[in-house]
Amino acid sequence: NATDYFTGKLDDVRIYNRTVTQEEAKKLYELVPDSVNIDDASDFQALLGAGGQIVRTNSGNLYAFLNDSGNCEVWKSIDGVGWQSMDSTGCNSNGPVAIAVKSDDNLSVVYSDTLNSNIVEMDEYVTSTDTLTGTSVQISTSGFVLEDLSIATDSAGYFHLAWAEFDDNTSTSYVYYRNNVPTLGSTITVQTIAGSDAYFDTTITIDINGLPIVSYLDVTNSDLNSEIGNVNDATSFSLYTVDSDINNTTDVRGVSTAVNTETGDLWM
Repeated sequence: NATDYFTGKLDDVRIYNRTVTQEEAKKLYELVPDSVNIDDASDFQALLGAGGQIVRTNSGNLYAFLNDSGNCEVWKSIDGVGWQSMDSTGCNSNGPVAIAVKSDDNLSVVYSDTLNSNIVEMDEYVTSTDTLTGTSVQISTSGFVLEDLSIATDSAGYFHLAWAEFDDNTSTSYVYYRNNVPTLGSTITVQTIAGSDAYFDTTITIDINGLPIVSYLDVTNSDLNSEIGNVNDATSFSLYTVDSDINNTTDVRGVSTAVNTETGDLWM
């Protein structure tokens, strides 16, 4: 008060323009914001695939894209502690989802269609209004079983997509790639194998030279593979086997990649 001053120092001062929830206050006190639930209902499906589900925009806000039992939701946080559901779209309840930040700080979200679980669709999320445009673009219409999907954007703002599908009629597995450099191009077959459902945990990233790198697990051969595109608007890919003895256990295996922007190294 005016006569008795606080003895000491204040750290991590925050001002909120809304009521702080009990969970937020508790986590701030404990200094463990990483354990905050994004969706308190906790009824969304498993985070399938290896595509990013959480991103940070250039403005510093965090966004998550979650499949909540057939309702694909965009969640937002300004501090990593408090999360709010901003907008949503209908999607297949068992389908994978992914999200990426564009050069204009808006978001691209991809998911599988509500009526046909094997159709990949993409929509744009406008961060200034925190709304989905509602104008989806069909990326894949093959009708094969969709295993995983992932999205990345390059420095020019173009999106690059990778996904794995399984044709259960012919028992053939595929890894596909598609981009919009500068317009929506044809689907490229990155890899294929006959006889089994082989490809899982497909993920894509863009290296410092603008080349798309598609990584995935080949569970038939217990391989971790990376495929590097020939150019930014890739028409072919070169295969590199990173590890030939992966932990091939369902619901345990997975792939995540990142590029060191200073050295150009790819971390997996």
